[in-house]
Amino acid sequence: MNLVEIGDLSRPDGALDVSKMDAFSGLTAFFTTVSSLERSEVLRPYYENPAAQISDGRINEEYVKALCEAFSLPYDALETGAQVHGTRIIGAENAERRHNAATDGLIISKSDGCAAVFTADCQAVMLWEAVRKVAAVIPAGWRGAIAGIAAAAVREMRKTSGSAPEEIAAFLGPAISVENYEVGPEVAAEAAAAFPGGEVLVVRNDKVYLDIRECNRLNLIGTGVEDHTVYAVNACTYRDTGIFYSYRREGVRAGRVTAIVYLPETQ
Repeated sequence: MNLVEIGDLSRPDGALDVSKMDAFSGLTAFFTTVSSLERSEVLRPYYENPAAQISDGRINEEYVKALCEAFSLPYDALETGAQVHGTRIIGAENAERRHNAATDGLIISKSDGCAAVFTADCQAVMLWEAVRKVAAVIPAGWRGAIAGIAAAAVREMRKTSGSAPEEIAAFLGPAISVENYEVGPEVAAEAAAAFPGGEVLVVRNDKVYLDIRECNRLNLIGTGVEDHTVYAVNACTYRDTGIFYSYRREGVRAGRVTAIVYLPETQ
């Protein structure tokens, strides 16, 4: 796995641009940050009041519109899932309009396709297969990581487009780091059962910590994705205050990191 520093991905508007990397050439892919909201006139109200990003337990549709305006995304094409902490992945071209029920991740494979997921300590994972121009974006918190959502996304890409795992590049986005992610005995037991022999748990001073990034990496390489095509940003949502939102740090007042993948019409 390749660790990438935040500064290597930063762009002038404050977002983290995965598209800068050769392995993701041809795909528009980025993560919002706290500063990217602050620097945008249309998004600044959501920087000043992060809780306004959420409405009735889901992402505020007005916030979705503002994101599209700020980042020049096609509002009518952008799809999201309801993010129910499962492993269901669907194609955006078969999706309903926004917040697709019982769906976590989405696949885009057509010109002007666009999809987003929203996290606040969970890890968003982006997948890209450049030959067939197929991308996926998924939210992988502890439930999804233990259940194998990253592996499910690879399998769905193979089923729907013929993408071979060894042709896929993966990017593991900002998430809470193992050093800051203490978990209870039930979660620890589930993780140990899901990854026998995998080093996904750290015990320190009689406390147990979960490595979400390692869970997702193991899921990916277990499907045949090659480790040297797996990238991860060297960041922690809990530790890196002023850069990312963190539910564990801020509670219900926390905003969301948005992970967006987009295939412009020129592709």
